Order: sequence, then C-alpha cells, then structure tokens
Amino acid sequence: MIDYPGAINKDMLFWIWLKNPLAQGRYTYHGKAYDLKDIRSSLLVVAGSEDKMVTADAVKPLMTLTSSQDVQFEMAPGGHLGLMCSKGSAEKFWPNLTKWLEERSIPK
Repeated sequence: MIDYPGAINKDMLFWIWLKNPLAQGRYTYHGKAYDLKDIRSSLLVVAGSEDKMVTADAVKPLMTLTSSQDVQFEMAPGGHLGLMCSKGSAEKFWPNLTKWLEERSIPK
C-alpha cells in the first residue's frame, strides 16, 4: 500500500474501512447511490484461505445483502492476490469457477 498516492489511501481508509457502507449493502459513488439488494443475478462469493486483508468472515455477509436466489460461497487457496494468480488457485479455484459459470450460462 505504500506505493499508492496519499489521497487514495486516505479515501480508502475513510470511505471503505472506517465508514464501511457495504456492511449495510449501500454505497454512493460519484453522487450516485447503489444498493446491493438490486443485484439479482447468480452470485459466487469467494474468499482466500490465506487472505489477511479480506477474510472469509468479511465477505460472507455479501451472501445476504443481495436479492440473488442463487448464492454460493467458496474458499480458494491463496491470499489476497493469490486468488487470481497462484498455482493453487489455477489448479483448484479456476476449474471450479469455470464449472460454476458453465452451469449458469446459456449456450449459443
């Protein structure tokens, strides 16, 4: 985080971490209000088994803040960035994600 400009760190600390509007399922961005209850699509909530920044306990509430009837939670190997680029994620999480998407996709 040290490489980020100070204003980004300040905004993130105040608006995301301290005020934590997503805990109530609402967020305002550039003057427009967003409500997670407006999300009706299928939702896959994923947490990294070694993630110390955004823990499983931090992301699990997302499962109840939307209007989706198709919600699934999955633990993936790795930490915060490891979800996207680790060998364990490539071998375990990405195939599961592919299957999850295939089951919810309409073939052309």
